[in-house]
Amino acid sequence: MKRRKDRQSGFSLIEVIVTLVIVAILGAMMYSFFGQSITQSSIPIFRLNAAGELNKVLEKISADYEKKIHWFPGTVYPANTIITPAVRTGFLYLTTGGGTSGTTEPSWPTTLSNTVNDNGITWTAVQVANRTANTSYLFNTVVYPGSGYRYRCTTAGTSGAGATVVWPASGTVQDGTVNPFVVWTNIGQIPPLALKAAIGTELQDYSNAFGSYKVVQNRFITFDGSHQEVATALIPNDTDYGKYLKVSIGQAGTGETLTTLFVVW
Repeated sequence: MKRRKDRQSGFSLIEVIVTLVIVAILGAMMYSFFGQSITQSSIPIFRLNAAGELNKVLEKISADYEKKIHWFPGTVYPANTIITPAVRTGFLYLTTGGGTSGTTEPSWPTTLSNTVNDNGITWTAVQVANRTANTSYLFNTVVYPGSGYRYRCTTAGTSGAGATVVWPASGTVQDGTVNPFVVWTNIGQIPPLALKAAIGTELQDYSNAFGSYKVVQNRFITFDGSHQEVATALIPNDTDYGKYLKVSIGQAGTGETLTTLFVVW
């Protein structure tokens, strides 16, 4: 007669405990090596997307600014726009009536006050100069006197002996007291100041035609003799080459920022 022998299969309690301890140790080791990279694996992608969105915003801001100071085909130019042609001629060109540019860049005149028709826009050759005392100015000379506005000489003459002129925010101003004196006519804000206003106030969030962004910095700066940045409240004029509009934008929650400088011309 055969005796049947019962045998139980499975793990003992001690084996289970040992296995759990080993798994816990291995898990702790793996987490120390890979835990942070796993939990934060989406952050680089998130930041990359944020940087891409900020790049798009700056591209739109730059494109808007370029169209305010250079000639582009099929572009609407308001009255009193002054542009620089693609190939420098020594002159800038002013439209007093505005309109939409043509498909090809016109042949720019190289004589002061001469004009060219551009798909119905009349561009007039103007020259930029500094305003100084006792100086003769020709018709269509333009000055950027540091008031934030540009002024066109609409009556040729000689400036006054004083160094100071009270530059109006609109209309005209007489410069000098003895005929022939100069009459300056306000033709609007300088482009960098208009751009600064369009971008917005520092530390504020915006969602507009440029995109969604936070303004970190939006100010005029210059550099000292040691090439260190110096913020300035002065409005740049034509003698202040080396002053820049510094624009830094960011996105909340990402820590990403992008900065660019717009050179004042």
